[in-house]
Amino acid sequence: MKTLASLKTEKRLNTNQKMKDFLTGKTLTVVGNAANHNKDIGTKLTIGAGTSFVSNNSSFSYPYLDGKKIGLTFYYEDVSVEYEISADALKAQVESLTADKKRITEEIAEAKSKLAFLKETGVERFSETEYKTYMVMEKLEDEKLTKLERAKAIAKLIDG
Repeated sequence: MKTLASLKTEKRLNTNQKMKDFLTGKTLTVVGNAANHNKDIGTKLTIGAGTSFVSNNSSFSYPYLDGKKIGLTFYYEDVSVEYEISADALKAQVESLTADKKRITEEIAEAKSKLAFLKETGVERFSETEYKTYMVMEKLEDEKLTKLERAKAIAKLIDG
């Protein structure tokens, strides 16, 4: 079992809908009472499809649970969730993380390139226009590339 606080970060449950979708059909176990919800430690709450749900960065509220008015607020660290994950879900998670890694790697490479541009040119303030112009010039001077490769590289720079 993991606390909902750790799962929120791990599974990127960063919107109300994502949190509700993740919790629907699962059973929560109360492990703390920071929000003074007056539920005994160990109490189990099953989140049904019709559950009214409101979430924020640190807590969630259930005005109604399984059709009964309860009006409870729980901090994420006050509940734990037992869950199983399928091979398909793990595969999707790996694909998503791989895409994130690729995007972040590209962002890092771009930031390093911009820093190198500043250092090489001695410019104090970064200008996107100057940077793109400089990169176009570098591509034009790169004799390792064919004309078509240069054109594609320059088009990619221009498109941003």
